[in-house]
Amino acid sequence: MASVHANGPRAGGRCWHDAVGRDVHVFPPDDLPAHLSRWQDELGNLIVPFSHDHSLKKRREFQVVYRQGRKGYGETAVIFCWKRGDNGPWRLGLTATRSIGGAVKRNRARRRAREFFRVHQDDIPEGWDFVVNLKTNAHSFRPMRFREDMTVILKRMGFQLRADAIGSFQFTLGASGSS
Repeated sequence: MASVHANGPRAGGRCWHDAVGRDVHVFPPDDLPAHLSRWQDELGNLIVPFSHDHSLKKRREFQVVYRQGRKGYGETAVIFCWKRGDNGPWRLGLTATRSIGGAVKRNRARRRAREFFRVHQDDIPEGWDFVVNLKTNAHSFRPMRFREDMTVILKRMGFQLRADAIGSFQFTLGASGSS
């Protein structure tokens, strides 16, 4: 829910409340206060939060992906993907069992997987559902190694990842990925 606070961000800034009720401010990149520079990437672009429209929420949504989708294995995770019949937004479901460790370790692994998909959210094709089952050692991988493993898994599943002009990756479905 977006709202502009009277005493909040400077002119042009926007604020909304996240699921916990905290204020999340969005500023145009050239009007970003110095203390919020951590919300910019290396090119100065404002980091976009992960949208809740991109989440699998119900058990039956997970079950459809498990039963009808394809799966790919890696060192850090098993990824299931399924092409839905609609062209709605892609969705992500994450599972992290207690075998990974305590809540801190499970949350760290989930954050890394969510961040991988958040960074590539504009490049993932519409109409796909992904379920990422994190493995026991997922929390212990360095972030760069974690991203490399996720990329390798998706390539094996038929997604062609190509580097674009700014060095990020784009998802395109190759000939082997018709499902």
